[in-house]
Amino acid sequence: MKREKLYKMYIKTKNAIIKEESHTKYKELRNKIRDTTRKSQKEYLQEFFAKNIKNIKNTWKGIKSIIKINSSNRNQPNSLLVNNKLVSEPKQVAETFNEYFSSIAEKLQKKIKHVSKNFSSFLQNPNPYNFFIMPANVTQVINIINDLNSNKSLGPYSTPTDIFHLIKLNVAEPLTEIINLSFEEGVYIDQLKIAKVVAIFKEKGCHMDCTNYRPISLLSNINKIIEKLMHERLYSFLEKHRCIYELQFGFRSEHSTGHALTDLTEAIRKAMDESSYAIGVFIDLQKAFDTVDHEILLSKLDHYGVRGTPNNWFRS
Repeated sequence: MKREKLYKMYIKTKNAIIKEESHTKYKELRNKIRDTTRKSQKEYLQEFFAKNIKNIKNTWKGIKSIIKINSSNRNQPNSLLVNNKLVSEPKQVAETFNEYFSSIAEKLQKKIKHVSKNFSSFLQNPNPYNFFIMPANVTQVINIINDLNSNKSLGPYSTPTDIFHLIKLNVAEPLTEIINLSFEEGVYIDQLKIAKVVAIFKEKGCHMDCTNYRPISLLSNINKIIEKLMHERLYSFLEKHRCIYELQFGFRSEHSTGHALTDLTEAIRKAMDESSYAIGVFIDLQKAFDTVDHEILLSKLDHYGVRGTPNNWFRS
């Protein structure tokens, strides 16, 4: 406030001597404030990083705040251009996004050229063992609830995570019973299939063009409990019977991008040693997960041992 007062005096006064004195005092105070602010910021950041040395997420937040990286603007658009017409009514905006997001996969699938061979001709030596969904127990459910992140956004039919942590001992048993019933019957709970879809701007192009947004689906946090229980069981089965390709490095425990790089550089080194050529083909598939054929996926699960009730569960 003192600095601003001196600056106004320097700007408004017409007396040359007073003007010069005001300007000198203003600069001294401005520099003092700048140095004090920098010192304070430095002390704050040192304390922040020391406190979060083991928290990678908070560490990156601190780094981004220093180098001025702004996170994506998640404000939902209140108007869109549709066929060169401005649409501002909230329901129309939502319907426009819904129509666009729900039709992307279908439009891309029509462009895909199908090979003459049936997909089943690529599947040989089916797994003779059948996958059985082991029932969950209360302890497993409580452990997963403990790991739920309170900072994550929630979809419909969710219990606020902080409250979930408080009531876990009361809800774990009935929740375990419901989950096991789902596993036994091969039917997924209808309410938990409903998601809140949020449109996220891709940081390119016009904000009023729906094609410049990507959808994020927020599901119930109860889904996360069921997903983790099923993932643990299915992954263990597939690993045990060696159903996963040995050079699949992503989404596997004890595998990483580092292994992929090592394998690639080793292949190139070997080719150079043998005076051969090393050729790489890198493919980025548009909307890869959206265009997966569900019937083929379910048939492949059957091929690898996920049959009967477990297959019905995934179909559901």
